[in-house]
Amino acid sequence: MAPWLNFEDRKNMKKIFLSVLLVTLSACGQKSHVQPTDKVLAALENAFGVAKDWQVNPLKGGLSGAPIFLATKGTNQYVVRFFDHLSSDQIPKLIMAQKAAATSGYGPKIHWYNLEQGAVVMDYLKPEQPDQKNILNDLAVLLNKIHQSPELESAGRIWDQTYSVIKSLQSVNQTLLELSVVQTYLEQVVQKVSQDLQSKPCHRDMNPGNLIFSQGQFFAVDYDSFGMDDPYTDIAQVAIFYCYSAESEKQLLTLYLHRQPTDAEIAKLQLFKKIALIFYGMEFLCKVPAELWQTAPDLMPYLKFLQLLGSKAIELEDPKEKLRSGLIMVREGMRL
Repeated sequence: MAPWLNFEDRKNMKKIFLSVLLVTLSACGQKSHVQPTDKVLAALENAFGVAKDWQVNPLKGGLSGAPIFLATKGTNQYVVRFFDHLSSDQIPKLIMAQKAAATSGYGPKIHWYNLEQGAVVMDYLKPEQPDQKNILNDLAVLLNKIHQSPELESAGRIWDQTYSVIKSLQSVNQTLLELSVVQTYLEQVVQKVSQDLQSKPCHRDMNPGNLIFSQGQFFAVDYDSFGMDDPYTDIAQVAIFYCYSAESEKQLLTLYLHRQPTDAEIAKLQLFKKIALIFYGMEFLCKVPAELWQTAPDLMPYLKFLQLLGSKAIELEDPKEKLRSGLIMVREGMRL
C-alpha cells in the first residue's frame, strides 16, 4: 500500500475502487443513436440472417480504439466489434483468444466472426453491480478460468510492451520523466521475478474497463494483449484495482490458490504490482501528444487520483489527463 495512507484511507479504498469499476462499466454502456452502417448490418446478417429492423448504437469504453456497436432487435442485444486498429496478422490471434474465452466461460458467446473482415458478433453482457462481500472470490474464479484455458501463441512478457513504450518516448523532448531511471528500475524488478516465471494463458489487461460483472460472474473482454505469460501478471493487475490492503491482497491470493500463499508468493505479487502500475502508466503516456509534455501537470497522491477517477472528475479521453494519470501511476509503481 502507498505509505501516505492512514487507516481510514485504507478502509475506504474498497468503496473508491468499486466506484471506479462502476463508472467504467457505465461508460462501457453509454451510447448515442446513429444510423446503422452497412458494415454493421452486413455482420448482423451474416450472424443471424436478418439485416432489417436493428437499432445500432456505438459503445463507448476502453482505450484500444476498436469500433464497437450495440445491436438491439426486440429483447435481444449483441455486440459487433471491428478490429480496424490491428494489423492483419494480429486479427486472427485476437479472435482466437475471444473464441478461447467464450469456450472457457469467461468471455461472451460468439455468434459469428470473419478473419478477413476483422469482425466479430457476440452476446452483449449487461453490467450488474457485484456483491462487495464476494468480489474477490468472483475475481479469483475469473482468474482461474483464464489461466486454465487452452494455451495460445506466445506474446512475449508484459514488460516487453513497456520497454517498447519507453523506447518510443525517448524521441520526445521532455523533462517530466527520466525514462532511463524508469527503465533501470523496471529491469531490476524484472530480474527479481525472472527467477521464478511461469507461462499460462493470461489476459494481461485486467483493468476495470475490461471486466464486466454480469449474470452473477465476472467476464473479461478486450483481448488485444492476451497471450502466454506469468499468471501473476493478471493477479497483480487485479490487485492494483481491487485490493486495498496487504490483507485483501493475501485474501485474493488465498482464493486464487485455494490455500494460504507462501511468503515468496506474497513477495512475488508485490513485484508484479510494480510492473503493473508502470505498465499502465506508460500505456497512458505513449498516447500523449509531444507538445503536451512541455507543461508539468499537477500531480497528486494515488488515492486522491482514484477518488477523482471514481467521481468522474478525470476524463481519460483527454490527452492532458492521460499525461497526468500516466505520471501518477509510474510514480506509484516506483515507490510501492
